[in-house]
Amino acid sequence: MLAALEHLRVRRIGLATPYPEAIATAGAAYWMAAGLEVVVHRRLDGVRNIYEETEERAYALGRQTDVAGADAVLISGTGLPTAGIVGRLEREIDKPVITSQTATLWWALRAVGIKDPVRGYGRLLMS
Repeated sequence: MLAALEHLRVRRIGLATPYPEAIATAGAAYWMAAGLEVVVHRRLDGVRNIYEETEERAYALGRQTDVAGADAVLISGTGLPTAGIVGRLEREIDKPVITSQTATLWWALRAVGIKDPVRGYGRLLMS
């Protein structure tokens, strides 16, 4: 995810996480230690099992995390269903949305030498 943020030249993020407070706080500290400014940090409340979450809840979290001072929205949580919401979110907030799922796919494609754009899943996969 850090490589994806660097690729898109993102320095200030709105951070969205599905984790309990202690893990979410540690995650925010990680991103700050990596040199990013966490402009806002929102948590998805009521998560019992990340794999049972819906795209609509992930989408709402992303929308809530969009603030004027952030260059991008970063949605953490590989099990959170985010791949299908990235394009819609980006169109509505007019800034990059990077998720664990899209960053992992982007990195895997680059690792095997594939640089073709993948349409429909946000700016990162198009770059």
